[in-house]
Amino acid sequence: MLSANELYKIAYDIHYKKKNFSVAYAIYSEIVNHYPNSEQAKYAVVQKNNITSAKNIVLNSSDDIFQLARKVINGEQVEIEPENLTEEEIKMYKKRQLVNSMLLTTGFDFQGYKITAYHDVIFDELIAGMGILTSLKSIGNSFASLTGEELSALSERLNELKTTLKDRVIRKAIDMGANALLGIDFESSVINSGTIMVSITATAVTIEKTENRP
Repeated sequence: MLSANELYKIAYDIHYKKKNFSVAYAIYSEIVNHYPNSEQAKYAVVQKNNITSAKNIVLNSSDDIFQLARKVINGEQVEIEPENLTEEEIKMYKKRQLVNSMLLTTGFDFQGYKITAYHDVIFDELIAGMGILTSLKSIGNSFASLTGEELSALSERLNELKTTLKDRVIRKAIDMGANALLGIDFESSVINSGTIMVSITATAVTIEKTENRP
C-alpha cells in the first residue's frame, strides 16, 4: 500500500484534475482509515467535506468504484475518467488530455515512433505591443539600448507569446486529427519601435509507436 503522502497526492489529482469525485472520495476515506494520525488524514477529511458539500455531485459507491480505488491504493496504473460533468465539460476535459499528450519536437522524427500520416503545415503569428521599446529611436539599436532589466522583461514577454502560439497550433493540429508536431520553429522580430511579431511554423502528423524487435 502506498504511503499517506503518496495517496493524498493521487487523490488530490483525481479530485481536482481528473474530476472523478467518487474515486477521490474513496481514496481519501482509505487515508483516514489507514493513517488516522497523519497530517494527510486531516486534509483528507477536509477534502471529503468539500466533495459532499459541492452542488451537483452525486457520489457513486458501487463495487466498480471501490475496486478502482483499491487498484490505485495498491500502486497500479489505471485510467481514471471524469464523472458528474456535462457533455461540454467532458469534451473540454478530453481536449485538454489531447493537448497534454501531444508530442512536440523541433526535429523531424521521434525515436521509437513512425509517422503514419502527414496532415498539413501549420502557421500562426502574434503581434504585440512592447512598452519597454516605445522610447527607442530605431530598430537598429533596439536591443543594444536595452538595460538588463528591460532585456529580462522582453525575454519574459517573448516566452509568453511563444507559449500562447504553441498552444494554438497544438489545438489546430488536434482538430486535424494529428497527435504530434514536427519541425517546430519560432521567429521573432521588432516591426517598429513599440511592436514585436512572433510567429511559429510546424508540421502536424500522426505517429505510432514502432514495435521493439530484438
